[in-house]
Amino acid sequence: MLKVALLDYRYETRFKTPEAMFQAYRTSLGVAAALRKRGIDARIFGRFHRKATFRVKDVPVHLIADSFPPALRLLQVPKALHRAVLEMKPDVVHVHGLGYPPQIRHLVRAFPGPVVVQDHAERPLHGLARLLQARCLRRVQAFLFAHRALAEPWIQAGVIDPARVSAVMEDASEFQPGDRAEAQRQCGLKGDPVFLWVGRLDANKDPLTVLQAFRTYASENPAARLVMIFHEGDLEGRVRAAIADDAALRGQVQLVGKLPHEAMETWYRAADYFILGSHHEGSGYALMEALACGLRPLVTDIPTFRALTAEGRQGRLWPPGDVQVLLDCLRNPPPIDPVTVSARYHREMGMNAIARGLNDVYTRLARSSARGS
Repeated sequence: MLKVALLDYRYETRFKTPEAMFQAYRTSLGVAAALRKRGIDARIFGRFHRKATFRVKDVPVHLIADSFPPALRLLQVPKALHRAVLEMKPDVVHVHGLGYPPQIRHLVRAFPGPVVVQDHAERPLHGLARLLQARCLRRVQAFLFAHRALAEPWIQAGVIDPARVSAVMEDASEFQPGDRAEAQRQCGLKGDPVFLWVGRLDANKDPLTVLQAFRTYASENPAARLVMIFHEGDLEGRVRAAIADDAALRGQVQLVGKLPHEAMETWYRAADYFILGSHHEGSGYALMEALACGLRPLVTDIPTFRALTAEGRQGRLWPPGDVQVLLDCLRNPPPIDPVTVSARYHREMGMNAIARGLNDVYTRLARSSARGS
């Protein structure tokens, strides 16, 4: 049986118990559980303010306490965590995040087998720090990105070897489609069609471009609604002002604000289309949830969204910031069936698909390591 340690250096002080933290980090557990269903002995290792060992979804979780703050600084190497990983004697260690070069370097030097590092929307450093980053990561055997294009900044910077890049999603949604009419009743939502926005109100998500295009579309389609679910963002004031100053937007845009995650599945089920103006995404989790529920996407033409929409074949892609192309997408939405969208997502992009892709990478590296030993 292949043995894999899934290692996460991050933790947050807002979580008082390990169980609360893993409620928030549920996708890591979902991937680990899917790996175990494939016969892989996958275990999660992480840091916390106190030591804890437990199981969730049949996944063993080992949390190690140390004297370092939750956010590790440059030279803070969690050796106790690394020792715990090594005691498992895994065939492969899978590290979440490219943002820990010195810590990864220590791990690679201590562990004789292959180390895999998964991108979580980090960026290459600059100047001398970039040289250190490249030196620390040069012995990593595989780098995983949601889309190969996301690796280009790292390759162009000379930090990672393109031959070691594989395209594997970092997480997935387990949401399911449901009855639209019942979901709309539960949400108190009316509209035909209903467009759903889920994301921060910031420059990267670009809500002002979306509102500008929707303003024209709304004047042509008075029954249409745009529902915006968000929990923070420095553009909130400008978004509210734009809506307040325009009669069409006032009547057809609903600002919901923040919702608990357990309520989100119903709101996705209540909508027809998912819309977002992102300029950059690491994994695009809100789009994953939308696709899992069968929403047809009108999202920006960026690498992660191309991967999630089968290069645009299951949705409409538009250039970030382009109001006119987005308006064309609103007027000519994708003609695909919601059932097809959801089925394709769960088959090709869901937890089982991620586990399948990871298994391929792990097996290849483990065999290569065995031949070299």
